[in-house]
Amino acid sequence: MSPSAATAIARQRDEWIAAVNARHLERYAAVFAEDGVWIPPGQPAVRGRAAFREWVRPFFERYAYDFSIAEAVVRVAGEWAVERGTFSSTLTEGTGRPVTHGGAYVLLWRRDADGQWRIDRYADVTDRIGRG
Repeated sequence: MSPSAATAIARQRDEWIAAVNARHLERYAAVFAEDGVWIPPGQPAVRGRAAFREWVRPFFERYAYDFSIAEAVVRVAGEWAVERGTFSSTLTEGTGRPVTHGGAYVLLWRRDADGQWRIDRYADVTDRIGRG
């Protein structure tokens, strides 16, 4: 992977994490490709940035997040990159008990016409769920 691609993708991943933890819907949506596809476990695929924004909105309105990614490995091929890693998240609703979940994910990054790397496809397998 070229250093410039590695740096740019790492920056976008950091922006993704920061946007989720800040519950900043527009920043989060900006990391997602306009025509991207998000494949949540056990749910229909979410197609396009506008649909993704509306799918995420109720989660951001309901929960505070502590989201992190570990073991991210990226392979770049031209304008595309494949990333796999693990994630963990703690979601806290109001004064309720936190819910934790985590697992493995795979995503495709695509360098858009504006030079930004964006999430084009995303899927994960949640294999850890718990209540605090």
